[in-house]
Amino acid sequence: MFDQSSTKRIEVLNNLLSFNEDLLSIHRELQKFDWDSEVPLVVLTRRNLIAILERYTSMLINDQTLEDWANTIELRDDIDFESEEIKEAVHSLSNPYLYGGIKAICDRLTPKILIHYLWHSEP
Repeated sequence: MFDQSSTKRIEVLNNLLSFNEDLLSIHRELQKFDWDSEVPLVVLTRRNLIAILERYTSMLINDQTLEDWANTIELRDDIDFESEEIKEAVHSLSNPYLYGGIKAICDRLTPKILIHYLWHSEP
């Protein structure tokens, strides 16, 4: 199973995925752990991404915060992605200058992800 350090790391990673704490606090906590991981410890899901996009569209977080969140996730070995589509979404959000800016990315992503989620979610 997991030792206490791994359990704490998983907790911090889950806080990152769901953005339960401010990003600066999460960064400080993540610095306590090795960057590399032999296996992913958590998975970024469509549900996580929808929640973050909803916070953005409700103006609870701004462009820079969303970009910083995506950058924090994108290259971590200890985070896996539910699908290639989710991975591509995080890549786009972490590189908005390549894809027309955060708002344009969210305008494209939100309907696509919501429709796929509604179609593939369990009743």
